[in-house]
Amino acid sequence: MMNPLTANKKADQDQQENKTATEQTRIQKLAAELTRERNKSQTRRKIRRWIYWSLFLLLIVGGYFVWRAYRPIPVNTSVVSYQRIGSTAQPILRLSGYVTYPRISTISARVQTPVIQLGFDVGDRVQKGALLAEFDHSELLTRRNVQQITIRDLQETLNRVQNLYKAGAASDADLQNAQTQLESARASLNLINTQIDNSTVRAPYSGLVIDKMVELGEIAARGICRLADDSKILVEVDVNQEDIAKVHADQSAVVLLDAYPETEYAADIYEIMPTADPSKNTIQVKVEVLKPDDRFKPNMSAKVFFTDEKVTENSTVKAVLTVDKAAVFKRDGATHLYIIQRGRVRERTVELGEPIGDRLVEIKSGVNPDQRVILNPLQYNLDLGDRIEVL
Repeated sequence: MMNPLTANKKADQDQQENKTATEQTRIQKLAAELTRERNKSQTRRKIRRWIYWSLFLLLIVGGYFVWRAYRPIPVNTSVVSYQRIGSTAQPILRLSGYVTYPRISTISARVQTPVIQLGFDVGDRVQKGALLAEFDHSELLTRRNVQQITIRDLQETLNRVQNLYKAGAASDADLQNAQTQLESARASLNLINTQIDNSTVRAPYSGLVIDKMVELGEIAARGICRLADDSKILVEVDVNQEDIAKVHADQSAVVLLDAYPETEYAADIYEIMPTADPSKNTIQVKVEVLKPDDRFKPNMSAKVFFTDEKVTENSTVKAVLTVDKAAVFKRDGATHLYIIQRGRVRERTVELGEPIGDRLVEIKSGVNPDQRVILNPLQYNLDLGDRIEVL
């Protein structure tokens, strides 16, 4: 029979073993459960990663197809613009220059006294001999009066000496001295009269006053005015040496003032300078405007078109709205253009006029100036509303 103490001890051991077995079983279950949860979490992460990559790829593919559907279509374009239609003469050389005259003179004064009268203003046309300026010569008038009195006294002295000389009471030296003093006084009077004459300045030739250089009360240290001989209106240009062979003495030209481009003025060659300017590699050429008007002002900028055709009459330049012929297409018996408006294709029905050269045609209605149009539009298979990229 087992000892009670031993039995109790064994029971405690069995109980401890059962408890240990139970704890191990619980730990194994917990480990198995943790393993299952970890596997599930990894699976969920894999699924989410796959979903994210699928969405990313879907966005890329979708964006590509959207871009393909809405991307701008590159096209060649032109602009509706005005063209000048004037003289039928075809220019062989086009140059820029400025208005000038055969001669321009600075009118100066020979006296250094204040101006008391001016007979001109800038822009006036004066005739030869017209009063330009009068200078203060009051002091000269006083000196002339004094000199005239001196001459009378010297003349009386000479008369007395001559009488004494005849009577033998005066020597040759006395007579010579009296004559010399009188001649000197007369010379001084002539000089004073010349100075008085110089105090009045008149126009040396008929012309246009282009600059005023003195005012009332001033001394004309720099001059009185600049006078241009406007009997001829010239335009001066610099021709490159390699182009000078295109210009000859009996050639015609057409002049356009930049300020008044609606009129073409007939012109002829006036002068071809015999020497070149080595610093600019050019030769100066002047053309004469045959029928100028009051629009021409000195130093105005102008264009000169040299031509081999004879031009004798002025002509009015007409501005014509034109479009490139390559932009025009026909459909349903009407004439159309594809224009670009806010980056998209729009269509306009237009009315055309006469052709302008080989490339352009007049456009009477349907579009506005500076409107951009598509060239050769049918080659692009465009639809209205398509986005456009201008090449």
